[in-house]
Amino acid sequence: MQNDAQLLCQMASHHVLPSQWKDLDEEAKAALKTAALEWIHILQIDTDEYTKVTWGEYGSLSYWIKRADLQRLDFERCWAITDSI
Repeated sequence: MQNDAQLLCQMASHHVLPSQWKDLDEEAKAALKTAALEWIHILQIDTDEYTKVTWGEYGSLSYWIKRADLQRLDFERCWAITDSI
């Protein structure tokens, strides 16, 4: 499994750990990949040395939301992902 943020959001929202990916059958993987396309990146906060805000090693914090939730302005099920170098 590649490190795809949309797919990670879909997996997390269905309680599937990245380490479990290899054990899923092809049908389950395909369903997760298709549903992952509904996730939209809505905010990214980068490390800022001036304000001394860091996310890991010079990384970022990204927020993702499903398209339907965004249309309803329902931010209850957003997912946050940190990424660092």
